[in-house]
Amino acid sequence: MSIQEYIEESLYIQKIILDVELAHFDTDEAIRYVTVMISKQVKRDPKFFLLKDEAREEMFKKQEYNTYPYVICKTLHELIQEVLGILGIESRVVVATNTRIPLYALIVDGKNNRYFIDALHDLFRSQYNIEPVCYGAHIKSNGSILDEKALGLVTLPLEYIREMDLKTGLIQDEYFSDYIKRIQPEFIDRNKAKIAFGITDSYELLKTKMAYNSQHFLNLYPVEGPIERTALHVYLRTNLFNKSERNNFYVGNRIDKEGNPVFIQIKFGSKLLTYEEVCHNEEYSLIETTDSLVPTGVK
Repeated sequence: MSIQEYIEESLYIQKIILDVELAHFDTDEAIRYVTVMISKQVKRDPKFFLLKDEAREEMFKKQEYNTYPYVICKTLHELIQEVLGILGIESRVVVATNTRIPLYALIVDGKNNRYFIDALHDLFRSQYNIEPVCYGAHIKSNGSILDEKALGLVTLPLEYIREMDLKTGLIQDEYFSDYIKRIQPEFIDRNKAKIAFGITDSYELLKTKMAYNSQHFLNLYPVEGPIERTALHVYLRTNLFNKSERNNFYVGNRIDKEGNPVFIQIKFGSKLLTYEEVCHNEEYSLIETTDSLVPTGVK
């Protein structure tokens, strides 16, 4: 399916365009709104991203990756560019690196400045209302071939992006990441966590934190892509577990095999906890599949 066909047939995309036109956003607000709202609808193509580099490079050359709503960096930015063009906003898709599989990104002409957008690296963050790291930012990828100064690129302050997100309704009061930062001390500090959860045994505390995450954080936003679901659990592991827990905490997926895509293994002393993320009636939850001794070979 071509970009034009997808846009014409997608009521979601048509609504994004109408929302921008009716809201009379300024150029920066429109660019931000379009980028985030499109990001909420698409998902990384597992057929492409889970291949080894050589196979992925061959697929990229032959353009055998999946079409929308599955995306790779090139097709995601081409879609955003096309929608911005419909709204009369100038942008161009650029090759940002000299790597074997190049990074594609977007340079946009905003209200007063030109800036760089890497929507793929921020994809999960856009979907889960987490503050961006690659929007209007310096080019962070290794092997960058873009001269930011020569291109006249500026960086957008995070506070400016936050103001736009509040004004356009992309967030209500704060980012999800703001909330996580507030509760982080009670999760990271073992003594505070034991008091907060009323549990003194470290192993039971770990299991309780996993149950809490399953109940409170897995269904806040409609994230469906298997790679993005994996990214959610990595984000929770990074921000809500202490260093010793994280060192033995593995998040993986079985997208190319039967069964539930996302799984988690946590080694605790001589024990091994294994969870799978399941979806029932569009609601996600973690189920504990094993609570056993660590088998030989698991590190």
